[in-house]
Amino acid sequence: MTTPIFKVGPMPPAQTGIKQKASFNIDFSSYSNYYTPYIFRDLNQISEPFRLVVAVLKALGNSPISSRRISSRSVNEPERVIFEVNYFSVTTISSAVIAFLMLILSSLFFINIGLGQSFLVTGIISYHDFDRILREEESSANPVRGMVQKTYVITACIMVGELISRWWHAKKFVHFLNKWNGFELKLAKAFPHFDYDYDFLTLMNLRDNLILFYVTYPSMVLIPAFLVVYCSRFNVFAKLLGILICSQFIAVSLLEDVKVIMSYKALQQAFHQVRKCIVHFKKIGGTMDADVALSWGQLIQYIREQCDRASRYQKFEELFRLIGYTGLVTLFVYIILNGWDHAQKRGSVLFILSSVGYGGMLLGRIYFKAVMADEIAQEEFQVARAVLKIDTKNCDHLTNLELKTLVDVITLSPAKISFGNYITLNKRLLLAICSQIVTYLIVLMQFSQPNK
Repeated sequence: MTTPIFKVGPMPPAQTGIKQKASFNIDFSSYSNYYTPYIFRDLNQISEPFRLVVAVLKALGNSPISSRRISSRSVNEPERVIFEVNYFSVTTISSAVIAFLMLILSSLFFINIGLGQSFLVTGIISYHDFDRILREEESSANPVRGMVQKTYVITACIMVGELISRWWHAKKFVHFLNKWNGFELKLAKAFPHFDYDYDFLTLMNLRDNLILFYVTYPSMVLIPAFLVVYCSRFNVFAKLLGILICSQFIAVSLLEDVKVIMSYKALQQAFHQVRKCIVHFKKIGGTMDADVALSWGQLIQYIREQCDRASRYQKFEELFRLIGYTGLVTLFVYIILNGWDHAQKRGSVLFILSSVGYGGMLLGRIYFKAVMADEIAQEEFQVARAVLKIDTKNCDHLTNLELKTLVDVITLSPAKISFGNYITLNKRLLLAICSQIVTYLIVLMQFSQPNK
């Protein structure tokens, strides 16, 4: 059941049937006679579900973003949710301290394993407490020790790159969230003559399900598995440190995925709402003219601009993550193919199985985001189909031209999540990554032959 945001009351007799020209500068007072008093109860309900995710990430030291509500000045104005970045607030400074400490400890933890000796600080973790597959020298009997160490170094690099990117591009994400402030009002301006609502609960339910099934449950499985496989020989302090580090590179990383997936879902819902309004317009027999067609085109263009903003705030982090994940999965596959026999002899089967599970999780995360990004274009195509069903026999040439332009823009240049000119996030990306992994594996196998 959805929560209505706008409730359109009956139009005054003098205004009924008159089409208003679309404009992005909306005068709240002009709507006061047409709407019930609670229509502007709240604004920016698309960004409202992001507040919890942003607050948790800030508490964990991974974001400088905060949110607040701006109260309405009058009964006809809505309350607004505003996101902002204040680098000098107490909460932001505390978050930065947490992030710095986690960054240092995590890097020392992983680089200590990767180098096979203490790095900068001694005594935090004893290198000899790690799995036997790491402690034995690389030889024909243990051909994967070097590759295992490289996975830890790459993991440390990914953590550093992700954390820097989240802080560096926080303002771009804030810009994306705050730009949803006027979407509901623009929708009301483009479709002023009938009731509609934004399916706010869909995004809220998606957030709750992702936090439960995408973050909480996997973390409850992976963190204990990490302790059993990697930290079973550690002292109490080292185990606590292992839990903190594991929560950082598993739970927080998954929570960042939730933020990205919710962004894609918000874009899908925006296109979906426009399509519903167009279908309703056709159902009630609305009068089509050039101004109406132009307002539809402006609304679609606004959502497409939001799609570009989403691409910009994710570009650096996602590119860095994709490169790192490709390298990690390649090394995991190499370890599985070459180290299984040795792992069985040395009792390191759990170590190999954890590599399988973690590599599969990385590919699954990429695929899930690619599917969600693909559905943005699918929702936009549904808008074009709804426009094509409009009866334009009695429309003038200018109206037909505006509608044709709208359909052509959608079909010839659909909305997409693209990270610069490098990568477009869609289902084909996973095939490209698998192809690269196979290529890198062939190279690694060739270089490993002389050692054997």
